[in-house]
Amino acid sequence: MNLLRVIGVSIAAALTGCATPPSSNDAAPAEVLLYAESTRPDALKRIVVPVLLNEQGPFYFLLDTGATRTVISKSTAERLMLPLDQQQRVGIRSVNSVIHVPTVIMSSLQVGALQSTQLRMPVLSGVTLEGVDGILGVDLLGDTKVSADFLTDRIRITTANGVPPDKERRVIAFNQVARRPIMLNARIGDIQTLAMIDTGCAHTLGNAALLKALTRQSQGQLTTRETEITDATDNATPAQVAMVPAIIVGSVSVQNLSVSFGEFSVFDTWSINDQPALLIGMDVLSLLGDMTIDYRRKELQVGLVAAK
Repeated sequence: MNLLRVIGVSIAAALTGCATPPSSNDAAPAEVLLYAESTRPDALKRIVVPVLLNEQGPFYFLLDTGATRTVISKSTAERLMLPLDQQQRVGIRSVNSVIHVPTVIMSSLQVGALQSTQLRMPVLSGVTLEGVDGILGVDLLGDTKVSADFLTDRIRITTANGVPPDKERRVIAFNQVARRPIMLNARIGDIQTLAMIDTGCAHTLGNAALLKALTRQSQGQLTTRETEITDATDNATPAQVAMVPAIIVGSVSVQNLSVSFGEFSVFDTWSINDQPALLIGMDVLSLLGDMTIDYRRKELQVGLVAAK
């Protein structure tokens, strides 16, 4: 069983007691700081955080809001001498494909005060994991708040107390159900678009339905060039790159963005390939300046400095 716990929270609960529920007039519980440290952006400017594995490390994991499971690289599993379980293989969904990989049992994984024990982790290898030891997925984030300041390369994780953010921050509600990525309503020109937030993806991707709608909106004047996108499973998919008008999410706008369009299986995985859809990667998110993902309130919160 994967036991997720926050060091110190159980003690606080014992002190306050739980015989009666708090009234609506009671102050919200204070947020508990779980992790705060300067991040180390990798070559693709993705968020990288230090992790302790079986009380060893630090190892460096990508913080990936698009990953539903936390995974470890094959080289790191070998370094820790963890036996691969070929019988307990699990399916890993990536941008281009779904593959089944062996797993290992991690006795403990710790990010600051956030700790998981007896965690079954899929084992991956490939270009995407070069230079990092694994991927930290949303399965370990629970009801937390993840804040990233891209101007100072600092990451902060706290417990979420449900309190609304300051009025100075722009708030964008998102939809999320178990084991699914964050999804927002967005707009490109007159095109209503569903957008996924993925801090583990370096580039923003669009599906064929969005490319078709943009081509129609531009009256056939959209210029594209050929490329290919390689995902965490080392599978490559042909793509077409085009400059798109402003992407508008809530009250936040990002101008003149390069998007790669293709038949990416990630859109099929989440059953959104029949409508214009976008996977927003770090090339957009890093332009925001600072952002907070509040998993409890289901909100993306962006500072006013972030407007583009």
